[in-house]
This record gives sequence, structure tokens and C-alpha cells, in this order.
Amino acid sequence: MENEIIDYATSAKYLKTIYKLINQDYFNNELEDVTITIQSKTGSFGHFSLDKVWKREDGQIVDRQHEINISAVYMARPIENIVATLMHESVHLYNFSRNIKDVSSNGVYHNKIFKEEAEKRDLIINKHPQYGWTLTTPSSMLINWVKKNGLVDIPIYREEYMIQVGGNGDTDGNKVGGMDGIDKPVKKKCSTRKYICPSCNLSVRATKEVFIICGKCMKTMEVHE
Repeated sequence: MENEIIDYATSAKYLKTIYKLINQDYFNNELEDVTITIQSKTGSFGHFSLDKVWKREDGQIVDRQHEINISAVYMARPIENIVATLMHESVHLYNFSRNIKDVSSNGVYHNKIFKEEAEKRDLIINKHPQYGWTLTTPSSMLINWVKKNGLVDIPIYREEYMIQVGGNGDTDGNKVGGMDGIDKPVKKKCSTRKYICPSCNLSVRATKEVFIICGKCMKTMEVHE
């Protein structure tokens, strides 16, 4: 299957296939259909939209769907972690469809209701000091489920970049950028950041801003200036 995942479209289609398997085996097909997207969102592996933000109009038929997004820059993670993120967001959808509030503080703090429902579905949930019961890893049961279904890693992800829009004027009225009206990737200046665990002082370096959890202490690692 991995050789067949060659671009964004096939990646999104593959994620939709996994979602259907999750719905069948973990939710008794009680989840509604959703639109799967692959977009970047800083500090997040994925998200679920409370509103039905996708709309299809076909004559007299209007179909609206929630969105489940998987972060484009974190797609290179092992497939069991991608599945865990997809399961995490599916639990949110399951609770939301039943008017069960599993988050608070403007939708960022995950409460024990979320933890309980997620752990029923073979996820390991640990507590983040700011965002509650949200740190998600796959259990051995979920990993076995991934293997049983022959799921493979997705070999496609998006590198972070900046865009510069051609045709904008500077203070002298001159155009900034080389091509009118076309977005151009602009190479970032190379730099590194040092992250330190506040508990055990383990340190790592990264070439971009990342969200890192210390595997030993399960603490969020902090940027050290």
C-alpha cells in the first residue's frame, strides 16, 4: 500500500479508509461521515471542527460535514501514531454528537470524560499541565489492530515554509518578489532551538518550532533561549 500513496490526494483517501475502519471496529459505525483534511497547525497533531464547515450543494440536496484534520508537518510519524491522532479526534466527534462536553476553557482543556472514552478505544491518555487529559499514545492493543489491518506509514508530509506574495508594494512603490500574483516559497534562515525538560533537564535541539514531550517525565519540553 505504501507505494500507492504518492501525493496529497491518495494520502487523504488513505486516512479516510482508516477512519472508516475505526468507525466500524471502535464505534459500531455510529460516527457520521466527515471530511478528512491534511493541513498544518502549529503545536497540534490534529483537530476536529465543532461546526460542519464543509458543504456540498447538489440541486435540492445540501450536505454538510465536520472536518477532522491531520497535521501535514507531522505526517512522517509512525502509522500507529497517526491512527492514534485520528482516533483522538474521532472520540471528540463521538462525544460531540451525543452532546457530551469533553473539553472546557474554550475547547482546549480535555476533561476526564474525554480520557475515559478515549481509553475505551485503546488509547493511552496522560495529563498535560495546561491542556488536561490530551497527551495521546497508542496502546499495544491499538498497535496490534494497526498490524492486523495491514496499515502502513504514510511517506508524504509537508515541510514548513514561508510564502511571499508577488505584486505587493514596498514603501517606494516597487514590487516585492519576482513574480506578480504568485506565491513563492521563501527559504527560512537556518537556526536551531534548544528544548529542555523542566523535570529531568533532558535537552534536545530542533531546527524549527516543535511540540515535544519528554518520554521519561511526560512533561512538555520548554524552549531554552
